[in-house]
Amino acid sequence: MREIIESFHTDVEYTNETYIVRYSNNKYFGDVSYKPVMTTGIRKPIKQKFYILVEANMNEVVEYINTQTELSGERLQEVNKLIRDHSLEILNQHLLLHSVEETVTDVKWTSTLDIEHLDIEEITRPLQLESNKEEPKS
Repeated sequence: MREIIESFHTDVEYTNETYIVRYSNNKYFGDVSYKPVMTTGIRKPIKQKFYILVEANMNEVVEYINTQTELSGERLQEVNKLIRDHSLEILNQHLLLHSVEETVTDVKWTSTLDIEHLDIEEITRPLQLESNKEEPKS
């Protein structure tokens, strides 16, 4: 079944604070929506971002899967899990690519520095002075 859902073209769109993973082929369409949520831990104040599935309109995609392989009650649960897992994978790939693009942009910007003419001693001098300071006596 996975190869069937992977035969769909996928695209990710960000609208109204929601990521929408869109599925399409020539005749069948569907989408799965995720909202990003920031939470802070109870024991440790670490912020984490989660993506919560808030809506799935995949009726046509499930219909197409049914034309390719007959779905029974048990298989519908498999399809449900497959859709959730696959759409989250697509979203994670999109987010990873998006962050890589930002990193590449930063690297291009910093690569314009003329490293051959940098005076390392001048740059590190404030660090050396800082480390040589003595603790004030009380």
